[in-house]
Amino acid sequence: MPTVLAGFKSAIERLPNLPLVIAVNSDESMRKIGKKDFEKEADRALKVAIPLAKTFPELKVIVMYYDEETPNELYQSLHRKSHTRTLQKWGYGTDAQAPKIEGAELFDFVYAYPLANDVKPICWHETPQASSPQQLTVIDLRDKLIAKDGVLFELPQDLAEFQSATLLQKLQSSFSK
Repeated sequence: MPTVLAGFKSAIERLPNLPLVIAVNSDESMRKIGKKDFEKEADRALKVAIPLAKTFPELKVIVMYYDEETPNELYQSLHRKSHTRTLQKWGYGTDAQAPKIEGAELFDFVYAYPLANDVKPICWHETPQASSPQQLTVIDLRDKLIAKDGVLFELPQDLAEFQSATLLQKLQSSFSK
């Protein structure tokens, strides 16, 4: 979650006032890719949507589900309506052998955000290797907006679990002066 919040913060700085759209595998999609014992789609979506809405209350947060194994049909539909400005992908950018980013060719800009501890997303190995290099911009927010223990920018109090101890120490020392 800290990398997702930091990634959206970075995107908002480049393209302010756009809605924050989250594409989530539906339960049907999870079954199609062979996942078992997963959280329900609404629960998975809310884990991202609620922190985003609280962190950026001035922006709309939109959740879109897709039933297919990949989000390509959703992306194609958005592309036909000229709604594919940027695609953000978490857990990419540090591995030259990374699987391809599905649907990347439909977006004007593709941003890859390495996770703070460089782990890979759950479905990392579910997509094939790209046959040619993909056009993406790697934005490494580590030690800029994220640390291993959370984000390095101020969050609402009820999201303190995602707040970096590093930032809290800085804030506390500035208040004590």
